Formats: sequence, C-alpha cells, structure tokens
Amino acid sequence: MDFKAALAGVHFSIAAGLLIAGLLIAFWAGLPIESIPSASVMAVLIVIAVLVYRRFSRFVRSRVFIYGTPITIAGEAVGVAAIAASSRLGVILVAAFYIGEPIVGYYVYKELRSALDAAWTRVFYAGALLYALTLPAAVFGLFYVPLAFDLIKSIALFRLRAELLHK
Repeated sequence: MDFKAALAGVHFSIAAGLLIAGLLIAFWAGLPIESIPSASVMAVLIVIAVLVYRRFSRFVRSRVFIYGTPITIAGEAVGVAAIAASSRLGVILVAAFYIGEPIVGYYVYKELRSALDAAWTRVFYAGALLYALTLPAAVFGLFYVPLAFDLIKSIALFRLRAELLHK
C-alpha cells in the first residue's frame, strides 16, 4: 500500500466529512437544499471526491473502483448542477448516485483493512455505508440520521489518520 497516498486520501475524506456535517447542520437549521450556497459546498465536495479518487487509485486496483468511481462522481456532479439550477431532480440524482460511494468505497476499505487496524476500518466503512443509505432521509427533513453516521465515519477516519502518520 502507498501509505503517503492513503494518508492524503484520508485527509481529503476527513475534509469532506466535516463539510458534509456542516452542510447537514445548515439544512437542519433551514438552509434550502436547492440553493446556491448548498450547491457551492456540494461542488467543493465533488472536487474533493476527485482528489480522494486520485489518491486512492494509486493503490486500489479493483476495476469496480477504477471505473465505477468516475461514473459515481459524474452523476453526483450532474445532480449538483441541477441543484444550482434550483431543480429538485438534482437532489434525487445526488442521493441516487451517492449510493455508488459505498460500493466503490468497499475496495478502499479492503485495502485499508489489510494494512491498518481492522476494527477502525470496519467502523469507517460501516459509517460510510450507513451514511450513504440514510442520505435520502435528508430529503424528508431527517438530517440528523445521515449526520450521525457521517460523524461516526469521520471519527474513524481521524483514528485511521493517526495510524497512517506512524507508518
């Protein structure tokens, strides 16, 4: 495993997790999902997703990851563009394509699990999977559900970061 690339990917993932938490809290406080501020933060998240992909693709060789991740990110980007245009379809697209994240992320999890603490990698993957599966709840105003899983995922990422710093 390329530990330097893994550390960079984890750093970007932590940044994304914190932005996601902030965005979900803002939605909970009343920020409209279909708004320019929301779309702007989501656009930054798309850029971070590309950076994470570039780092993790240095050591994750699965074809599902290599080819599936760009499709997932592209679908999310189309959704964000639709959100910027005040379209509810954008929210549906982002939620639908985000389901691809834990599918392609499974291969990142497998690589991390082979080199890092297995328990924390499981917590990370479980948090990421449950976050993705509960993200549609945000459409119904239940922002705290995916927020809880995003925070669990982020805590695990901080722990994995600490381990990677010593590799």
